Order: sequence, then structure tokens, then C-alpha cells
Amino acid sequence: MKNHKDKMTIVTSCLEKQRTCYSKILARMKEQKFAIEEGDEERLARVLAEKDEIIETLRQLEKKLEKALSGFSENERTALIRQTENIKEQIEASLREIIRVENECALILEKHKDTLGDEMKALQQSKSMLKGYGSLFLQSSYFSRNA
Repeated sequence: MKNHKDKMTIVTSCLEKQRTCYSKILARMKEQKFAIEEGDEERLARVLAEKDEIIETLRQLEKKLEKALSGFSENERTALIRQTENIKEQIEASLREIIRVENECALILEKHKDTLGDEMKALQQSKSMLKGYGSLFLQSSYFSRNA
């Protein structure tokens, strides 16, 4: 029975660590959104690297959790689900918030992309117009014939 208690402790510990990781990701997501809004690429790169580290920790926790759950009977799993319901709800709430902020970041980036696209088109048009002006000035033969 000690083995069962140890596995329950491992599972509960993994879930609590996952909850903490998702909370950290959510904090980084808010920082990511701010960096995007401010156009701070350096800060954005740092935040994304931090998120990647946390995600790697989550992957390791997931493997550990799967290993611990592998020996559970159906009754033990049912008991575990009841015991960890609160943690599960907190993780799900964090995930919903992470997804919401991620979608907001995607919208902001899409707007920046559209703005940059419009600026690039305007620049191309200006460049084309300047080429037209340049060709007029390059045709100095108008002046040289009369001279």
C-alpha cells in the first residue's frame, strides 16, 4: 500500500508543479503581450525563451505523471480524480487565460503585420514615383541640344 501512497503523492506533486508552471507561463504571456505592444523585440525574445524553458519543465512533469499513473487501477484513478479536482480546475482556468492572451497577442501581431504591409506598399509606390522623377533629370539631352 505504501507504493500506492507514494504514487498518489507523486501525482499530486506533479499536478501542483504543473499548476505553478502554467501560472508562470501566464505571467510571461502578459509580459509577452506588453513587449509586442511596445515593439520591444529584445524583451519579447527573452520572454519567449523563458516560456520555452517552462514548457520543457512541463513536458518532463507530464512524463513523470504518466509513469506514476501507469500502475493505477480504475478505482484508484477515480479516487485520484476526486482528490485532485481543485488543482485540475485551476490548471484549466490558467490554460483558458493563456489561450485568451495568446489570441490577443496574435491579433496585435496581425495588426502590426497589416500596418507594416501598408507602409511597405506606400514605400514601394514612393520609390516608383521617385524613379519617374529621376528619369526626367537623367534625360539632360533636353538642355544640351539647346546649348
